[in-house]
Amino acid sequence: MSDTIAIGALRELTEHGIHAPDDVRLMGFDGIPFSACTNPSALWRWTSPQWLVRLSIAW
Repeated sequence: MSDTIAIGALRELTEHGIHAPDDVRLMGFDGIPFSACTNPSALWRWTSPQWLVRLSIAW
């Protein structure tokens, strides 16, 4: 889901003159194949749900 949101955000930002990675950086965590089709291609990092839960609790 986060890659899909990042792709949508990238599209909207570009339409408003904000460009990645110069003006903003986006990162997803799903690694869906479609993220490679964006321009620029999306950076992604796969991680386990357990790690995200531990990180959330630590904050």
